[in-house]
Amino acid sequence: MSWKILITARTFEVVGKPAIEFLKSKGCEITIPPKWGPLSGAELLEQLNGHDAVLCSPDAYHADVFNTQEGKALKIISRWGVGYDSINIPDATAAGIPVAYTPGLLDEAVADYAFALLLTMA
Repeated sequence: MSWKILITARTFEVVGKPAIEFLKSKGCEITIPPKWGPLSGAELLEQLNGHDAVLCSPDAYHADVFNTQEGKALKIISRWGVGYDSINIPDATAAGIPVAYTPGLLDEAVADYAFALLLTMA
């Protein structure tokens, strides 16, 4: 079975190229929308249409999304980055959609940025 995966995470197209190539080699169809997330409700539903999975930025996922035809087709949601505040976990659980996230993904980049800011103040 080939999965259709929507990627709304802004930086994934750049830093996630090896992952995109891996998924494609396994038969997955990758969609990167013309507008990066976070997507509003109508924009999100339009992009979700026909997808099995989403690797998202902080797009808002809640019962209003999960109860649509587009939302019911989702098999998993994964949040690219830290935290998953924008995903209503009880609503996703009620809809039978597992939620994943990537803790620690940006730790080094944030630390580098923080030190760069400190150096500019020195």
